[in-house]
Amino acid sequence: MSFLQLKKELTKKFSTQLENEIQYKLDIDREEPEPGEDPFTRNDAIKELMQDIDIPDCPAAEFKTELENYGIEVGIFKAFTKEDLSNIMVTSGKKYDFKRNNLFYRFETWKPLEANANS
Repeated sequence: MSFLQLKKELTKKFSTQLENEIQYKLDIDREEPEPGEDPFTRNDAIKELMQDIDIPDCPAAEFKTELENYGIEVGIFKAFTKEDLSNIMVTSGKKYDFKRNNLFYRFETWKPLEANANS
């Protein structure tokens, strides 16, 4: 994915309800950053929501599919085939986070959100 495509994905609009949840996270009582600290950004809010999608009582759980799709689009999750998974060793937990069609998705990195923190 080119930089311009990635930038477009990182600034995309979500459903109205998810946009409202992102805005709520940005609006809640956030302290001013200490000198040298970065301010809390839209990408930080998205990351927090993505980290909570598997917690049933969290608002983020309502947006699980939408956030997972976004994570796939920007490279937060990496796709694996069943054959790929058979070659992966894990010491604890699952080999993948979720499945779509015949592909298994596993968390890869937060770098797409961190690289464009001001989005």
